[in-house]
Amino acid sequence: MNKYGVKAKKGAIWSDFSVRFILRNPIYSGKNRWNWRSPVKRKAYTGAEIIKEIDQEGFEPIISEELFRETEKRMKERSYMAFRSDNYYPFSGVAKCAKCGHSYTGPFKKRRSRTIYRFYKCAGRCKFGICDSQVVVEESIENALLGMLELAKTELEFEDKNYYPTVDKNEIEKQLEKIKEKKERTKDLYIDGDLTKDQYKKRLEIFQEEEKELLSLLNKVDEDANIEEIKEILQNIKNEWHNMSYESKNTPSIPFFKV
Repeated sequence: MNKYGVKAKKGAIWSDFSVRFILRNPIYSGKNRWNWRSPVKRKAYTGAEIIKEIDQEGFEPIISEELFRETEKRMKERSYMAFRSDNYYPFSGVAKCAKCGHSYTGPFKKRRSRTIYRFYKCAGRCKFGICDSQVVVEESIENALLGMLELAKTELEFEDKNYYPTVDKNEIEKQLEKIKEKKERTKDLYIDGDLTKDQYKKRLEIFQEEEKELLSLLNKVDEDANIEEIKEILQNIKNEWHNMSYESKNTPSIPFFKV
């Protein structure tokens, strides 16, 4: 429907819920329904659900009662194959489709060999029907992630090596302490009348500029420490990824990327 530009109610695009609502609505088989509660809107029950045949002369249902019941049966059978809450998919909602921008979700299928086939599918295709992206095997996304982790680590190492000199934190702190002492002595000279106001101001400006440069270098030392921590985290994830449980992989720290 979305592919052919047919809009749903209020001009919205069709979703899987919109289709399920129609398939479960008995009015198309010639029956009215009252006191039904939508699981999405969470309205309170006003009594037991009532379904009655439409008593109207010349009325003809769109589908037969048998087809409606068969549809209900098929939907119930397929619901048992739906995503379960104890199945963790680390890239669901994180990986985005490069074609339409919708999230990828992670279902699975059981092979004849009794192994589990885990993959991801684009919500733009399976939910809204507006995309033609193919399903992606989980292993492919994992390999892409590990490649990104290695690239990020390499870039950090390159920046750290080529743009920042080695800095001695202890030496910087000693120099800052010396500047502090110089500022105190200069202040005493000014108070004692050995320096004019302009002389005192000029010396103070020089000391403040030196202090500013040293503090900037000191902040760089802290940045270097953070970079090293990040590099270590990236390397640990890369090394342990295939040993981690699906629950452990299902973490918000995984980078956002498009497939």
